[in-house]
Amino acid sequence: MQLHSCHIRNLRRLRDVHIDLAGTTTTFVGANNSGKTTAAQAFVLFLDGTARGKFSINDFNNGVWDTFNQAAVADAGSVPFPAISLDLWFEVDDENLHRVFELLPDLDWSGSKVGIRISYEARDPLLLHANYHASAAEAAESLAQSEPAGINHPGEADAAVESEASRYQPWPHDMLDYLDRRLGEEYELRYYKLDESQFDSVGVPVSPEYAPGRMVGSQVLSSLLKIDFVRAQRDLTDPDGAARSDNLSKRLSSFYQHNLQQFGTDHRSLRAFAESEHRLNEHFDRVFAGTLDTISRLGYPGLADPEIEIRSSLTGHSVLRNSATVQYVLPGAGTEANPACLPEEYNGLGLKNLIYMIVEILGFHAQWQAIEHDRPPVHLIVIEEPESHLHAQVQQVFIRKVRELVETDEVAGTQLVITTHSSHIVFEDFREIRYFHREIDESGCQASTVRSLSAFANTQPEDIISFLQKYLRLTHCDLFFADAAVLVEGTSERLLLPLFIQKCARDLDSCHLSILEIGGAFAHKFRALLEFLATPCLIITDLDSVVRADGQHHAKACTVGTLDATTSNPTLREWLPKISRVDDLLAATDDQKTSGQKAKIRVAYQTQEEVEYCGDTAQLAGRTFEEAFALRNLAWSQAEQQKDFGLKVDGEKLAEAVAAMYGLIRAGFDKTAFAVGLLATDERAWSTPTYIEEGLLWLSSILVPPAPTTAAAPGGGQ
Repeated sequence: MQLHSCHIRNLRRLRDVHIDLAGTTTTFVGANNSGKTTAAQAFVLFLDGTARGKFSINDFNNGVWDTFNQAAVADAGSVPFPAISLDLWFEVDDENLHRVFELLPDLDWSGSKVGIRISYEARDPLLLHANYHASAAEAAESLAQSEPAGINHPGEADAAVESEASRYQPWPHDMLDYLDRRLGEEYELRYYKLDESQFDSVGVPVSPEYAPGRMVGSQVLSSLLKIDFVRAQRDLTDPDGAARSDNLSKRLSSFYQHNLQQFGTDHRSLRAFAESEHRLNEHFDRVFAGTLDTISRLGYPGLADPEIEIRSSLTGHSVLRNSATVQYVLPGAGTEANPACLPEEYNGLGLKNLIYMIVEILGFHAQWQAIEHDRPPVHLIVIEEPESHLHAQVQQVFIRKVRELVETDEVAGTQLVITTHSSHIVFEDFREIRYFHREIDESGCQASTVRSLSAFANTQPEDIISFLQKYLRLTHCDLFFADAAVLVEGTSERLLLPLFIQKCARDLDSCHLSILEIGGAFAHKFRALLEFLATPCLIITDLDSVVRADGQHHAKACTVGTLDATTSNPTLREWLPKISRVDDLLAATDDQKTSGQKAKIRVAYQTQEEVEYCGDTAQLAGRTFEEAFALRNLAWSQAEQQKDFGLKVDGEKLAEAVAAMYGLIRAGFDKTAFAVGLLATDERAWSTPTYIEEGLLWLSSILVPPAPTTAAAPGGGQ
């Protein structure tokens, strides 16, 4: 039996999302503020014993804030108050069928999954409506009694006093304000059993009239699922804050107390503890004798008070907690009998964090396994940001080893949910990724959707999936955490792109761009992934004009102006703008270069522009980036002081210079040296190629639109 999926509604920016979980490890990824932590927090707020049900009004998605006030001003009961809910779907095997009997929709059930909904909703909507209006009426009456004299007679009162009084609104000035203080009194958790036949594959009811059956579900859920958390920001040296003050010695002590074999039958150890206790007690008697005598002369203990004695109590747990510490043995130092050691605070946070997480995972699993009676068949461990303090290689090793751990008998049956911002963690298994994508809905409210890379992989050819996974793993690409992707043709464009952004689209500096050097021959392989993720993307590629001579099987490179030239670039032929002839590519409109069906994607390639040199003028386009750069900056590139860039050619006329430039770049031109050299120049002396500038301005318009006017939050963001 395992937890198959969950469905979250109205929790912060997760308005309505379905998340399917892998059998062992599921990884939540996405840009900052995309909802990964919120999804993990959903398990805390609905399932964790200490934090369960501790919601605030700010936990409601901002898309439903207006509904609260609509319900307040409407007739009682006519507008339902919003609820936050978590649906849990379990895959049930025959061995555990008896455990879910209370969740079966009917005796004819023959499905494979059962579901339970936990809903944070109004205890009594009619009473909530009445309580709010009673509080509002009481506040209005209190305000009227406290108004300054003459407030209703402007001629008799100071206008400034009137203005100040009219701006003040006592609590509660609306339903959101009321629930900001009274949510815990007016809302509660309720449980409902769900009928799988009434839902589609992504957890949405097939009929709007469907109403799940209410049940007493807390005990049922506890009998099915045990959940544990390895929290984020594990600063093991922070002396402040209870959540961060644990050191490794204390964690190992806790692990020992709950999980490891103790001294119950180890008589040699027990004898040593007893002898130590006897000697310590004799020592305490001698040391504290004078103090206890002084206390007795002051009147304590009295006739009815017990005598005071100082006695030791030694156990394996107390020794490990108070007297034993983690030490790091220095290799090659000291002797075999007495090695040189350093205390744990002298080792790095990364190693301590790694040991901490492993001990926590093993401890949680051992505690689950130690439940002798009616152990919950499903065990879920949520690990938040395991990359904290770990360098890249350790991050990769950690996630790989944790996966191996949960797939062995040592931690069998445990499911892991990992939230991460690390590109080094996510590519161990492509199909385990759940991508959180930020969106703005039709009403201007922030929301997110969740996309399963497992579902994506199942719809794509295996060669495409293999290519994507290898490329993303080898380059440690941060595509899943970016605001947008930029696919570039080669090294020159990748090196110079930040400089181009500085020159013509500075707004993009505040955006997180994932730059993939992929080339026109392979960029189209990213099409399905980018459209699936709905990630905005700019493709900067080359025209790559070619011509096929009569009788020749293979096409040869040619200048852009060659008659009947076509492009050899698969991206331009097969993706955008799906045009082969160079003449037609040069004439393509912005709409033809842009796709907005599944994702906002635009292609940028060389275009014709007016070039002037030595008194000659012509409309020209380069075949590659270097050629386009040289044409845009022809006078600059041909100046004697720029000869080190390698673009200076012989030719006193425009046509001669252009032909020589084409031949030079085709003949083994060092593109990387050119790009690195350009980085050292004064960028004000040259211009960005027009096609790249147009592409960057388009991307800026997508990522940095004018700020919308939205209603203020009732308190804090989401």
